[in-house]
Amino acid sequence: MSSQVKRRGTDTEIASLIALITAFVTFAIIFALSAAQASLELVAVFSAAGIIIALLFLTWLAFYAPFSPFNRVK
Repeated sequence: MSSQVKRRGTDTEIASLIALITAFVTFAIIFALSAAQASLELVAVFSAAGIIIALLFLTWLAFYAPFSPFNRVK
């Protein structure tokens, strides 16, 4: 029997954590700008950035996450 050592904090886990934190920070900035009634252009830029980050994270979840049924590399 070979014992497998599980590594903590693999590259994909760290990348997903960074993407998730960045998305939350981006949305927090959007809400802060909206509450402060900043210019709509600034809110639109941060909204677009937040949506792009969220889509990238969801793409990772769908195709590259270790628990994804579509992940071919296991």
